[in-house]
Amino acid sequence: MSRKNRSGQYSALLIASLVLAGFGWAISRNSIQKPVQKSPDVSVDTTPIDQVDGSKSPSLVGTIVVLKKNGSSHTIESLSLASKESKILYTDSDEENKIISAIGIRNNEAIIIESSEPQSDSGSLVGISLDGKAQKHIYQNEISASIPPVLNPVNDTILTVSFTPVEKSFGFSIVTEDISGANPSVVAQNIQSILSPTYSPRGDKVLYAGIQSNTSTLYIIDTSSGKIIKQSDIDGIVLDTAWVGSSVYVSLAPKGTATSNKSTLTVLSDELILNNVKVPDKDGAEINIIPISNALISFMRTMYNNGVPSDQADGAVILFDTSTQESTDFDQAIKIIGYVHG
Repeated sequence: MSRKNRSGQYSALLIASLVLAGFGWAISRNSIQKPVQKSPDVSVDTTPIDQVDGSKSPSLVGTIVVLKKNGSSHTIESLSLASKESKILYTDSDEENKIISAIGIRNNEAIIIESSEPQSDSGSLVGISLDGKAQKHIYQNEISASIPPVLNPVNDTILTVSFTPVEKSFGFSIVTEDISGANPSVVAQNIQSILSPTYSPRGDKVLYAGIQSNTSTLYIIDTSSGKIIKQSDIDGIVLDTAWVGSSVYVSLAPKGTATSNKSTLTVLSDELILNNVKVPDKDGAEINIIPISNALISFMRTMYNNGVPSDQADGAVILFDTSTQESTDFDQAIKIIGYVHG
């Protein structure tokens, strides 16, 4: 069987797995830790970026890189948070291969997946230089885009998710490997459902979500042992996760739907305990869940510090509103709606 066919089979099985999970496929839970209150240590500001004076806000110093979809083409743009000036770094409008997923930033490159078939669930893992010259570096010729790989923040490895349909080892596996695809190592396997995996800031742990009916379960596993070291239930459907400093950010769709034009942002500690958070425009009221009006946060990426591309920059997570896009591919960022700083 060709790799392309296996990729298609994987995609179909992924969808089937999530559907089954939605009807109550049991996910084993041992020692579930229920979220409890914790003293405030996170500040949240969902003011749209274009309405904030970045020159007066230290958390808005730096540059981010976003992927935008314009019809059938895509552009990678840099955006100065202080000046609001943007610059196109790359466009695939005249390219045979189209960007189908954005992965992150590594060594002054935007890491993306591109394919000659825009609707493909796999493609080439490519780095595009951020110096404006748009030089390309192909790391892997074929990699799955169904659950895109995750960049390790401290070294040149990535995390990928594979699926095994064999009865005795049925389920998803979390695999770490060099960005080139060499030296794969299975971290965990026989996982029944997996969404939105992300690395811890030190790259020694992985956070991911499992889903059962209208409840998601967050898991933290140790990458060296593969053991679950923390887990906690959370109401709603997980859309995306980000882990910055000692805080975990989870974008959630309401119970019963993952397609409504609403989402909430829940902030937890790295022990999966709910943080109290301060919302400046609410007179400093301390709440645990921040409603995001008329926006679906399904794409969160870390800010760049002082103009240096780094997934582990001190300061902020940028929130992207994907509710206005026609495509259901949540990796196409359309509008920046705010920032969160820890």
